[in-house]
Amino acid sequence: MAEASIAAYGVTVGVAIAFALVCFVLRGKGHSDGTHNHDYDKITTDDAHVHQE
Repeated sequence: MAEASIAAYGVTVGVAIAFALVCFVLRGKGHSDGTHNHDYDKITTDDAHVHQE
């Protein structure tokens, strides 16, 4: 029984590592044409960029 739980833990750790590697590789992908607005990526407390109608 202990061997099965150790194997399940090992599989879980392996999947987590694989997921982290995929996220790291895909981190730089997307918006390579320069049209991404980086202002919306910043966490800010001012509402100056919000459109008032």
